[in-house]
Amino acid sequence: MGVYSGISIANYSDLATWPVVPEADLQPYIDEALNEIEFVIGDAKTTEGGRLRASLGRTEPYQLKLIEM
Repeated sequence: MGVYSGISIANYSDLATWPVVPEADLQPYIDEALNEIEFVIGDAKTTEGGRLRASLGRTEPYQLKLIEM
């Protein structure tokens, strides 16, 4: 999971400089976001992401308060 602290596009006020991903190509990004969320808040006994987090030493889910896309 990446922790992102802001826009890194050279000129964020000019939308023409922003990268564009065609709608048909978005699913891998959506799946990755859902997997990351599951890792953070998933139950350690019933979800794959939660089990992975627990195997790395954190059995309790984190408190997720904000998701920004």
